[in-house]
Amino acid sequence: MQFQNVVGVVTSVSTGLVAVSLNDGNAAKSIVVGGFCAIPDGRNGSHLIALVDSVSGSVDEESSSSGKPPAASANARMTIIGQISPADAGRFRFKRGAESFPALGSQCFALSNVELGQLLDAVTATFQKDELFELGAYSLSQQTRVCASGNRFFQRHAAIVGSTGAGKSWAVALLLERASQLQGANIILFDLHGEYKPLSDPETGFATRLRIAGPADLASPGDDVLFLPHWLLSRDEMFSVVADIRQESAYNQAARFAKHIFDLKTEWRDKHKLKKSLQTFTLDSPIPYSLDELIDRLEFDNNEMVEGARSEKKGPWNGTLTKVLERFRDRIADRRNGFLFQTPDVADSPDWLTQLVARLMSSGPDQRGIKIVDFSEVPADLLAVAASTLARLLYTVQFWLEPQDRRPMCLVCDEAHLYLPRTDSADAGQSRSLETFERIAKEGRKYGVSLLVVSQRPSDLNSTILSQCNNFLSLRLSNDRDQSAVRNLLPDSMKGVSELLPILDIGEALLIGDAVMFPTRIRLDAPSVAPSSASIDFWLEWQKGATSASKLALAVENLRRQGRKTAE
Repeated sequence: MQFQNVVGVVTSVSTGLVAVSLNDGNAAKSIVVGGFCAIPDGRNGSHLIALVDSVSGSVDEESSSSGKPPAASANARMTIIGQISPADAGRFRFKRGAESFPALGSQCFALSNVELGQLLDAVTATFQKDELFELGAYSLSQQTRVCASGNRFFQRHAAIVGSTGAGKSWAVALLLERASQLQGANIILFDLHGEYKPLSDPETGFATRLRIAGPADLASPGDDVLFLPHWLLSRDEMFSVVADIRQESAYNQAARFAKHIFDLKTEWRDKHKLKKSLQTFTLDSPIPYSLDELIDRLEFDNNEMVEGARSEKKGPWNGTLTKVLERFRDRIADRRNGFLFQTPDVADSPDWLTQLVARLMSSGPDQRGIKIVDFSEVPADLLAVAASTLARLLYTVQFWLEPQDRRPMCLVCDEAHLYLPRTDSADAGQSRSLETFERIAKEGRKYGVSLLVVSQRPSDLNSTILSQCNNFLSLRLSNDRDQSAVRNLLPDSMKGVSELLPILDIGEALLIGDAVMFPTRIRLDAPSVAPSSASIDFWLEWQKGATSASKLALAVENLRRQGRKTAE
């Protein structure tokens, strides 16, 4: 590959960094921060590719006032990101990193738009054609399209971060749209605010939408409603939901819970004549059991009297379970928690769990491969438990599938900071949730399960999960702590790129990681079906007048009934 536009010479070289003295004012104008330059590395036809970090110098007043190119000297600092060298049949091969470094005095070339396109073609040629998907255009050259490796993006975990209003939801919708064009796509999105509902429109959408049951769904759930019965919870999750684990007696209470739950699961197994097939089940196996029966047994323990030396005396558990039982009953009675504790009777049948898994993990004429699970009606204090329960179910089913039967699956965790917080700020329920997602982050790739973590506050995200992400699609980040969280995860040679984070435009992103060979500043394509996440135009909306009294009355009715009802 021949480069034409010489802009300066190398004056300093260190590990990964190069300083270039620019020839003149015209050369300084052709260098753009965030742009690319090529520097010969001393081997025939091979060049180092460098990303411009900064340009500095001085401008004399006479040139500035006359509009002429500045006569004073200027310098540029660049980060070496890779190496391009000749390959077979007139092609070129791009390799990340550098095997050698330029000599002092080597010429530096600024890449034109045509040369940039040739470079990106050489980069994408390192991947198989079928594994590439388009994300948008290169920001500094709108006619140059940017592709990423779908294999590397999804199989090695990824994160989409950006301040509110920067375009995260559009980026997620775009990725789902691209994946939906594949026959066997298998992506499950955890939608916390119901903003991705348009993607499931029967006419224009491409996804199947399911909802975690809300209070209004308990009497007559629709076909799109999901329940997560209490017996899907692990022992620790169940106890964290119904008890105060800070009490000194919590360990003993948990042990009593465990004994009764195991006994009840054993009775269900025997009742349905599954003793042979479920002979080796464990306490955490997803086997139904009755909440009423569990409470009756705990109540018996709490009131038990036993024979003493002279008369009856309190049993070992007498009076120790009162607070647990009160909290337990409150949890069960709250209709907001009905998706856990007020599930339909059919959920206790042996085949129900298989049907639930099939709704989530299979696809067909009436079941699209992209699934959106709406968590918007889940109470905030149970959000982490609900998310981890669903994620663990999907992961463990994938684990127990035979390797040849596994279909890769990606879990998209929208607003992940709400249920995947830093370890030091997690409550009991969130701690249980973190255990599930950390396991997926560390081991999921072996079983074909990946995470796509989406958040506006990367600084509040769990560091273990974030550190396992090998791809970052970062939109504008204006907060210093959030910028630092992303910067700390980048190699030292790429940290200069993070200086672009606060100045990115809406819909513009920096893509860094294994899915692309070098950091790329992209203007993302707009999705064909946009989520309902656009910012409200306050000033324009205020010009339209007030909300009618009838609509306010309907909202109050919905508030009271805890369910959405549209005007008739």
